[in-house]
Amino acid sequence: LIEDGDASGEVDVTLAAGAASVTTVSGGMTVGGGYGSTGCTLSSAGVGQFNGALTTDGALTAGATTITGDTVVNNGYGLFVGDTAQPSVDTTLSEVNILGTGDQDSSIVLGRWDNNAAAPNFRFVKSRGTTINGDKEALDNDDRVGQIIWCADDGTDYAHKAAVIYVQMEGDATSNDIAADLVIATNRGSEGTTDTLRCKANGDFVGSTSADISDSRLKENVATLSGSL
Repeated sequence: LIEDGDASGEVDVTLAAGAASVTTVSGGMTVGGGYGSTGCTLSSAGVGQFNGALTTDGALTAGATTITGDTVVNNGYGLFVGDTAQPSVDTTLSEVNILGTGDQDSSIVLGRWDNNAAAPNFRFVKSRGTTINGDKEALDNDDRVGQIIWCADDGTDYAHKAAVIYVQMEGDATSNDIAADLVIATNRGSEGTTDTLRCKANGDFVGSTSADISDSRLKENVATLSGSL
């Protein structure tokens, strides 16, 4: 049912059951009470305003986008900046990728403008629970709490680590009682990394169990430092 237009040139269109679909609208369009009520508004300039969720089964292509609410990406989906494909790095297809060809598009900045001594933060959390942000399950001895991994292109792939810094539990975690080591591992020309230096939970520094970078080797290196103990 198409009613007569009013003085502003607007036309009310009602589609009854079995009616033909409308494929082209040359002016603006208001649906279900319009934006600010219970529907949406589409302007003749191509601006769409929606009160509810915008759902699509296909790709949504947009130019500059301003978001004033929370953005939720469901588990199993990702965010790709710079490319549409996920590179396999360390044999893993990560769901968040920032890929570029220079400093500007290959960098991440965490900034905090706040009149106090607090700093911006990069946080890891590890639980043995299997429900995201749900059940709590304490970590066990030797569990890794978090790690930073560097991978290098070896001319074949990006599957191998060049170096790793990780945190590992020293003992089982209990309520308000967590002990952990900080470990630096380096690749000495192989397919994997070797623990090189470990800062123990009690503050002691120890070397690797590897013969060429053992505690004795660590002591020799420290002895060469100016002003060393």
